Amino acid sequence: MELPNNLTAEQRAHAEAFIKARSSVFSNSEYDIGRTSILSHHIDTGDNAPQFEQLRHHPTMQLPLIDEHIENILRHEVIDLAASPWCSR
Repeated sequence: MELPNNLTAEQRAHAEAFIKARSSVFSNSEYDIGRTSILSHHIDTGDNAPQFEQLRHHPTMQLPLIDEHIENILRHEVIDLAASPWCSR
């Protein structure tokens, strides 16, 4: 990605310095979605028991593409395999 061409030299230098000083907050690749340890997420389900729901059907010709995408996001640690009573089987 590039900065707009209509920036003055001073604006460009300021923008570049800003971006370089905060480079850790910008994505570096398709699978760099960012992570934080500042916030944690929890869904309070109360006393409700887990409910099983069947997976939705997809066209057979798209299954290899779906499998490839899942393998890619697993390999890049975007997702983890589910291991709880709330996950689908």
